[in-house]
Amino acid sequence: MGSGGAGFSANIYAQEVYTGQTFTTFMSAGMHTAPLLPTSAPVSLAIQAPGTYIFYARLSNAPTEYHYGSTECRNPTECIGSPLIAVDVLPGETYNIYIADRKALLPDNDKRGLPVRELARRALLDPLKRGTDPKGIAVRIGYLVSAFAYASLLFPTISFIRGSGNSGTSQGSQDMTATLLSAPLGQWLVVLVGVIGMIGGLGQLYMAYSADFKKVPGVDMPSTGLVSASVPYDKLDAVAALGWVTALRPSLRPAVDVGPITAEGVTLHKADLAQARGLTGRGQKVGAISGDVDHIADSIAQGELPADVQVLQQAASYEDDEGTAMLEIIHDLAPGAKLAFASTQDTTAQYVEAFHTLAAAGVTMIAEDIALDDEPAFQQGIGAATAESLAKHGIWVSSSAGNLGNRHAPRVKAIGTGSGPDGATGPFTGCPNAPDNVVQLRGADTTYNLNLLPGATVMPTLQWSEPRAVYPTAGQGGFTDLNLYLMDAAGTTCLASSTGVQANGVGDTIEQFIYENTTTVAQPVKLVVDVQGTSTARKAPILDLRWRALSAGVQTIDPPERAGSMNPDSNYLGFATSAGAVNASVSVDPAVAPLEAYSAAGPTQVVTTTRCAGGKPGPCRGIAGPGARTFPAPYWVASDGVSVSGAGGFGSGTCPTTVQGACRFFGTSASAPTAAGVAALTRQEFGGKLSPVALNVILAAQAKHRTGPEFGAGVLSAR
Repeated sequence: MGSGGAGFSANIYAQEVYTGQTFTTFMSAGMHTAPLLPTSAPVSLAIQAPGTYIFYARLSNAPTEYHYGSTECRNPTECIGSPLIAVDVLPGETYNIYIADRKALLPDNDKRGLPVRELARRALLDPLKRGTDPKGIAVRIGYLVSAFAYASLLFPTISFIRGSGNSGTSQGSQDMTATLLSAPLGQWLVVLVGVIGMIGGLGQLYMAYSADFKKVPGVDMPSTGLVSASVPYDKLDAVAALGWVTALRPSLRPAVDVGPITAEGVTLHKADLAQARGLTGRGQKVGAISGDVDHIADSIAQGELPADVQVLQQAASYEDDEGTAMLEIIHDLAPGAKLAFASTQDTTAQYVEAFHTLAAAGVTMIAEDIALDDEPAFQQGIGAATAESLAKHGIWVSSSAGNLGNRHAPRVKAIGTGSGPDGATGPFTGCPNAPDNVVQLRGADTTYNLNLLPGATVMPTLQWSEPRAVYPTAGQGGFTDLNLYLMDAAGTTCLASSTGVQANGVGDTIEQFIYENTTTVAQPVKLVVDVQGTSTARKAPILDLRWRALSAGVQTIDPPERAGSMNPDSNYLGFATSAGAVNASVSVDPAVAPLEAYSAAGPTQVVTTTRCAGGKPGPCRGIAGPGARTFPAPYWVASDGVSVSGAGGFGSGTCPTTVQGACRFFGTSASAPTAAGVAALTRQEFGGKLSPVALNVILAAQAKHRTGPEFGAGVLSAR
């Protein structure tokens, strides 16, 4: 500390970092006596409004050493050298302030951690010299977003979530609050906040996730535009009303398409013959993305996996060991390939991070089995774009096609009929809006009939071919206002609904809810889509309606439609691949192994029927969207129903086990790693360096052709 006299005075300030509201007090020369601070007596400062404050001072008649920035420091943005502290303040709270030489003012009851202090300092003071150009401002906004993410559980009164200034909150966000409150997630929900700035070309907007993703040399990865934050349920509308928040979505945990034991896919896909020719996948490093590998040590001890599996990212919240089973399948088919694993954890951002983590660790191939129902159904969302970016730069990717082939409605145009569900005329009970303009979902049928056994839980999701408010069209929205209802057997009582508002390019084009049959008897129910309005839509959009069983007992009564049921995060257009499932527990003959009823199919449709001119956010008058792009899906099929060790109790049957066939792995989650094993053998056979596109061509040519688009190129073969 420098030396100085006691003859200076100071104005002490506490400034709310988001509203700018400032409280101040004056410290005269007579209030301190010691030559060195902070041995002087503290100064008390009462703050009368809640918020998040930084503390600073402007000193008069003092040596330079006593200024923690410049002798002309008139406001916090000029105090570049100051490590300002962001402190959550309750109304009427009094702080004792100490001045430290060349340091921030130190409130004596500051209990906050470094992330909040550092990120708030970066946002306000720009010590990293990000600048005041648009990109620099965007980065600094991102620092504040990160501060929110780190501190949200500690800051119940932070203005980011404070109940002030939310007069612009839409009915859609209010409806979202109601929907989220009904979900089994309690009062605190992890939300995904799609963030765009108020200017174009924002670059890296946040630090909490994307700035921390591992860099992949030579690969231009898409920016996620995601921030994960914990927000009190009663503040969701305030967050949604913030000008730079484009969409607020609940963080739905990504679903998985769920030694002495050898996967039957080795025989079905002729991997045994390839291995007999010396092909083992040597030279490839295959990464898997799934839930967890908690009991991978058991699999290693049993001889099902090698000891050098690289676990890069794990999730304590999963308890299914699906990742362990995926690695076993890959190892059975390609025993010479190195293996790595990264958990998808609990959010879309962490799912994307898993791709970055594996790629940065040097994998040459990735198999993943994650289903994200709220990724864009008619666009290439951040998950699909990330996988395709890696595939364009040499990392071959295999995704599960999905398990909703038998829980999906036909993709039809959303045209209202002017009538109620199955002709019902009302009155309608428990419905936010009268469902009196419903859509024909299958032929002339205006409902989809399900039966929910006691305790059954279902999550329906409706999307349509107008811009989503998330990546890749963050800030845009819909023109056709569609509502989704779950109704009783009579079609007159709403049991659950999602009724967000979409009009003139504003409002996210997704409706989704979770419903549980809490009665003791089976519930016949109807899924209903109603056209509430069309604003300036140029044409009727195409809708995608699917329903995921979150527990046993969800029965589909009306015939489902497999076409279009692919996982939205597998909307690939020629680079990354997807795998459907044939049941190897029934037959290992590729000519007759039956396609699983749940195995999803395409085609992938990237289409926007109405949008704002120039792709700008609404409100606007809609114009016709660009031409549609389609691509066949799945690329091929691979085996499920294969034998695994059942480490951690994962699998169907007696799990864990050392007996062949006692524990089996069903679902396209098993098909994705099976395809990766075949691809590793084939890539080695052709020199080990084939580009993903070239490898795809060879794999498709070698596949055993089966009739029907749901088989793609056919059943994969390593021979």
